[in-house]
Amino acid sequence: DAWLARAQRCVDFLLSIQLPSGAFPALEIADNRSEPSAFNSAQIAHGLHAWFRKTQDRRVLDPLARAARWVRDVQDQDGAWRQYVYQRVASAYSAHAACWMAEIAGDLEIPGLLTCAERNLRWVLQLRDPETGWIDRCGFTSADHAARRSHTHTIAYTLAGVLSMSERLQIDEGVAAVETAAERLLERLERSRSLPGVLDWRWRRQADYVCLTGDVQIALIWLRLAKRTHDLRLVNAVNRRLKTVEEA
Repeated sequence: DAWLARAQRCVDFLLSIQLPSGAFPALEIADNRSEPSAFNSAQIAHGLHAWFRKTQDRRVLDPLARAARWVRDVQDQDGAWRQYVYQRVASAYSAHAACWMAEIAGDLEIPGLLTCAERNLRWVLQLRDPETGWIDRCGFTSADHAARRSHTHTIAYTLAGVLSMSERLQIDEGVAAVETAAERLLERLERSRSLPGVLDWRWRRQADYVCLTGDVQIALIWLRLAKRTHDLRLVNAVNRRLKTVEEA
């Protein structure tokens, strides 16, 4: 009950900062209450959706729908988002925004949300390197994209979004892309005994530190795939990463 009450306070706070457009603010709330973010808005819409499914609190339905419609409306025709995103850089980790549009469309009748999700999925999949399984443009910045590198945090955002959308839309190509990338990450772990916080398009180490957020996110992806494939290597990898996080 204490955790549910805490979530209730989070919901109340989020409803208090929603912009008239339906969007939610970018960056840190202490510094910005007016500039919108497509990524933040999609993730918050997912949170409000989860709250409604748990509690049937109908107060969140209109804010949730307005946020989802705004995210849909600011998407470019090719499936990317180029406005209202970090540094105005179109990135593959937008899959972790689009996947919530597909999820919400499963429960609420909001026209165009499934199309929004599938359009983004197709855009992300065309960025896939057929040789290595890497998905380009999954980093934070234009410099990351040019160097074909990314933090594990945004690699995981990309893969989780692609997997969620592909399962919901029944697109086998997307599931296969995630399985290949997850295998490359597993090979990197087995070779290095840890996951470097930044990797390049050949899955080579680009940093001497690890990213705890990325580790946990990737562990969750391995766990989801293990449930599909019953691959014990993935289960063992999850246990190793979570042990590292616990020790940290």
